[in-house]
Amino acid sequence: MGRAWGTVGAGGVRATVGDLYKWEQALRGTAILSAAAKEKLFTPFLGGYAYGWEVSRTRRGTRLIHHSGTTLAFESQFLRYVDEDTVAIFLLNNRIGWREPAWKAIESVLFRSQDTLPLLIFVLAILWFLGLLRMRRIPWPAVDWRRESSTPSAPTIPGPEPR
Repeated sequence: MGRAWGTVGAGGVRATVGDLYKWEQALRGTAILSAAAKEKLFTPFLGGYAYGWEVSRTRRGTRLIHHSGTTLAFESQFLRYVDEDTVAIFLLNNRIGWREPAWKAIESVLFRSQDTLPLLIFVLAILWFLGLLRMRRIPWPAVDWRRESSTPSAPTIPGPEPR
């Protein structure tokens, strides 16, 4: 199988959520990497960036080790909430910017955040994508990828017609 331009940065690696979870479980032990090697792997040396991982603090002040990726048609997010002993891994088979809202929605559900707006936005985006929500008079052109035509179309919100 040839490598598409969009997967060159990822080295053409393809993995499932299950594969990534097995990798996360392996990183918890010392069979693959020693404790010293993991300390080096997860210690930032360039801003908040370590060896292939971003290391930061959540709004709750807990340690978060994460990495994301985007190719021509896919998005991914790998989140390790170290202090909470929680991992969230998700892969999206689109590239319409859902990774960030999905991350915030998942985080609000996992940690019962009072901030439910990310979850609401994500749910509305899914409903729109599935065709269960239509919006009217959006000021920017939107392409409805569910149709075969590449003609831009504006979604509509049901309601009374403007005067």
